[in-house]
Amino acid sequence: MSSVTKKIIAVGGGGFIHNSDRELDQFILSQFSKEHLKIGFLGTASKDDEYKVNLFYERFDNQKNQLSHFNLSKELDGFREWLFEQNIVYIGGWNTNYMLNLWSENNLKVIFKEAYEKGIILSGVSAGAVCWFESVSYTHLTLPTNREV
Repeated sequence: MSSVTKKIIAVGGGGFIHNSDRELDQFILSQFSKEHLKIGFLGTASKDDEYKVNLFYERFDNQKNQLSHFNLSKELDGFREWLFEQNIVYIGGWNTNYMLNLWSENNLKVIFKEAYEKGIILSGVSAGAVCWFESVSYTHLTLPTNREV
């Protein structure tokens, strides 16, 4: 019985949306051991802002990757099929509440969980990072007491 590697990569800020931290984007890509990746973008939190969608295509456009996006703000039909075709899904940031309400109203959490169980890497920045967590507990964090400045 083979085991499936499951990963969620949450990025606090930066990445292609802010035209910075290309290393973060490369880290996400490096987590999948396949040369030709299918990378999908969901810009739901920004109501599928065309500018952000275009930034996604500009950043990841090369001969190795097959890129696509799904506009959940306008269409739900075919989403599950689209999602399950991806190797990596990158969730953009902005309005977390809007995005999570849309996901909840359409029971998309179940579909995302299936994708996670299948080994599709779920990643995202800002709203696309916090969407994977129900809560955060700081009681178990150990922070360094003397940091170099």
